[in-house]
Amino acid sequence: MRDGDFARYLRSLTASWRGLAARKAGASVVVGSGYVVARFPDPYVYLNNAVILVPDVVATAADMFSDHGPHALWCLEDAPDVAAVIAAHGYAHTETTRPMLRRLDELPPADKQVIASADLDRFAELIEVPPVLLRDVPGLLAYATAGYESGLVLQYDDYDVYVSMVYTKPEFRGHGLATAVLTAALTDARCRGACTATLQSTPMADGMYLRHGFTPLGRWLEWTRQ
Repeated sequence: MRDGDFARYLRSLTASWRGLAARKAGASVVVGSGYVVARFPDPYVYLNNAVILVPDVVATAADMFSDHGPHALWCLEDAPDVAAVIAAHGYAHTETTRPMLRRLDELPPADKQVIASADLDRFAELIEVPPVLLRDVPGLLAYATAGYESGLVLQYDDYDVYVSMVYTKPEFRGHGLATAVLTAALTDARCRGACTATLQSTPMADGMYLRHGFTPLGRWLEWTRQ
């Protein structure tokens, strides 16, 4: 892992959480020494996550969710000391994801059928979230295919864009739509001055992002309370 690239990823991840928390009653993002905690009320509890980088802040971060319902604590795979403390607090490892980064100096031709600045209400319907989650979020743009079969969100932070909410309707998967949307979105981001893109990949999406030039920066172990 290159420390500078991981720091850029973590800064963009934190900025994306802050953007989503903006103007939402009861939502907050807390950044401390060795941790970042994102807390959201109903109906956004699936966004309750904490990055834990050092073992002695596990209790502090976990306590912040005492009145926020379900949540996940994340630690890096190469930090077994952090994982041990999280497990000792009654959490179980339930998912593995990978932070990734791509430089935007070279991109393939973009699909002209992709909609930039897509309608947020239609995009929210595609990914099945309340539209208010996406409204008035600083630096957020949605991208989608013409029929809203596939789409994603970019959130701008300085010279980086954070990619999230990548989704394709099941009946349209396997036809390259997500790749087309991603290419068009990153091409647009480069035109807007972005130099890099960062994201967090699930195992199912790893292949697409690796083929698209993203480089893994480590591996997150995600833990939930049992």
